[in-house]
Amino acid sequence: MGRYKKKFYFLLMRHGNYCQKAYHFRKVFKHLIDSLSKMELEIKEEKNNKLVFQLKGENHTMCNALKKELWQDPNIKVAGYDVTHPLIDEIKFIVETNGKENPKKALNDAVKRLKKQGEDFKSAFAKAAK
Repeated sequence: MGRYKKKFYFLLMRHGNYCQKAYHFRKVFKHLIDSLSKMELEIKEEKNNKLVFQLKGENHTMCNALKKELWQDPNIKVAGYDVTHPLIDEIKFIVETNGKENPKKALNDAVKRLKKQGEDFKSAFAKAAK
């Protein structure tokens, strides 16, 4: 067992439920960061203010975070996704802007903000775990 894991398991035993929740959140954010780095995206429809694309190998965790981050942009009119079938990891995502911003740029900016949030959480967690 690595040094970090030993230290973390000691904290987990010492602080109980609080650390279990923190460990769960750390795993979720690690998945988000990993997903953002390896996202497989296929564009299905592209217009001036609308982008429809398909994400492969993703689930609700990643898509819900991305959708919520897109909604933080004031130029977004529509941001949502549809899971075609629960056993198939292919998700159809729709992003529509008010025309002041390109949907690709809005998507790119949202992904960058999510990555930054994940990295900030990771460093804050590491600092708190010491």
